[in-house]
Amino acid sequence: MNVVFRVDSSLVIGSGHIIRCLTLANELKNRAARITFVTRLHDGNMSYKALEQGYNVELLEKPNNTNKTYKSKDYSAWLGVNWKKDALETIKKINKIKSNEKIDWLIVDHYALDSRWHNKLRSVVKKIFVIDDLCNRELDCEILLDQTYCRKESEYRDKVPNKCILLLGSKYALLRPEFRHVRKIAFEKRFSIEKINRILVNMGGVDNNNYTKDVLNALSCVNWKVRPKIDVIVGSKYPHSRSLQHLVKSYPFDISISTDVNNMAERMLAADMAVGASGTTTWERCCLGLPTAVICISENQEYIAQQVEASGAIVLVSNEKLLLNSQLVKLFDKLQDNISKLKDMSECCFKIVDGKGALKVVDFMLKN
Repeated sequence: MNVVFRVDSSLVIGSGHIIRCLTLANELKNRAARITFVTRLHDGNMSYKALEQGYNVELLEKPNNTNKTYKSKDYSAWLGVNWKKDALETIKKINKIKSNEKIDWLIVDHYALDSRWHNKLRSVVKKIFVIDDLCNRELDCEILLDQTYCRKESEYRDKVPNKCILLLGSKYALLRPEFRHVRKIAFEKRFSIEKINRILVNMGGVDNNNYTKDVLNALSCVNWKVRPKIDVIVGSKYPHSRSLQHLVKSYPFDISISTDVNNMAERMLAADMAVGASGTTTWERCCLGLPTAVICISENQEYIAQQVEASGAIVLVSNEKLLLNSQLVKLFDKLQDNISKLKDMSECCFKIVDGKGALKVVDFMLKN
């Protein structure tokens, strides 16, 4: 089976899209699929992650407006070029890698692409699989995956073809195998917690606005009875690494800073609580029952975060810097005296994700 992924990453887009596509690619590779990534050379792109895992990567040319400041919901601008140009360039790349047969599956994970683009690609692919969580445009595909918690079929039915298979909800969350492998251990740990010994801070792969610094500032203002260890994880495209290394020396904590870790499940398992961005890592934390204070660093994350907060699994914190500080301080002041609240949050987390989503998705692809 030949599979092509069309996905981008950048300082604006972040890393979540390519990370979840790599998770799906690895499960497909385990079923003998041949994988190629087609991705554009945006500033801060992470195409190297696909290369590191041994995948063929076809690069689309760097857009001229790469340094443009985008409006938060102007997703069409995330493409960097006109959609027709992108379609033609993608077709050219696919023609380069395919044999006489059409590509079996084209997997598209991009907020800027819709049914017009999908229809253009029909000439070179047999089937199209779309990964989305906006539910805001028409999509032309055989399978649609939206791993948003509590997403309803009625929200998509008028946006996709009648025969489109809808894989909706967090039970299909694309998580790497290590999360389901340590889930049983996480169960035992979460319900035996006595105090907050370690906090994981992870504000996404880019964190252009440096929420990492704001979180650390807030944690340093908490009236801790026993100061926890702080485990900070940033991506290689995090633009504030040098200043952060100097800054942590002034904090009254045992703080470790790591970049692009390959043992995130282990880090989450070790933590008693997290402060993090919404997005893909939401499902990772839920799978391991990790209570989290969530900050939405982009508007497209807000709906997902609100749904998960309503379940009791997370606490939403404002992304406005002054409110963020006061809300985090107040939250941790309370939680260190209310460990039962953390256990309740863990119980809600475990109900949302079981870690087997990628396996379920690949099964659907192979059957259809």
